[in-house]
Amino acid sequence: MFDPSTLALSIPIVAIVMGIGSGMLKSYFRHQERRLELMAMHRQGGDEDVTTAIAQLRAEMAELRDTTTKYDMSIQSHMEDLGNRLAALETRNRYMSPSEEDAQKVRLGN
Repeated sequence: MFDPSTLALSIPIVAIVMGIGSGMLKSYFRHQERRLELMAMHRQGGDEDVTTAIAQLRAEMAELRDTTTKYDMSIQSHMEDLGNRLAALETRNRYMSPSEEDAQKVRLGN
């Protein structure tokens, strides 16, 4: 099928091409591996940034929750005080004599 002289000449040519090709493939795979390592390092750095940002947001949310609770309790306390004062005024007005009511109106400017 092949002439022996052609076969003898093609063996070294194939060996040279395969040697160069294997070196090129090795270089290509080394490059791909390094590229993937850099991408992984970049992602890890990005993940750390995201994790830090999430931790900061959680801390801010906790602080806002505490502040809201404090103001809510303060408003509730003020509402209870106003309710008690109103109840005391209503009780006092029920038991006032008519002359005391007139005096109260004059003091209030009605």
